[in-house]
Amino acid sequence: MKAGKKVTVASQPLENLIATIQRLTPDSAKESVFYGDMVKNLDELILNRRERIERSDHSLPPIFYALVLGGGLAVTLLVCMLEIESLVAHLFLVMAVSVLLGFSTTLIVTLDYPFMGDLAVSPHVFKEGVLQRFW
Repeated sequence: MKAGKKVTVASQPLENLIATIQRLTPDSAKESVFYGDMVKNLDELILNRRERIERSDHSLPPIFYALVLGGGLAVTLLVCMLEIESLVAHLFLVMAVSVLLGFSTTLIVTLDYPFMGDLAVSPHVFKEGVLQRFW
């Protein structure tokens, strides 16, 4: 996910877990209750995993980037065409608008790829507590 590609490392262990749970046959009422909870938790695990994978695949359409960049360029050109007597004030206004548009575009790109870069979603939460023994 971090490199923008699907991760298949967890697929085989997850399939093994599903196969193991399917082979189980509860003998008593207690085991049936635990088995039901196990299947319910497994179902929730699979749904959450699918949702994370689906979210990592989605990105903004290219037309959105074209609109953001084209709109930013248009606004910058319009600000350049303003008639301000002071050259310093004119340059400051153009630079301020350009910097704001640059930050906005950077924010859009950063939030579009949540698993990449310095602000990436990290797996450190999964490395703590009960799950720590699996790392």
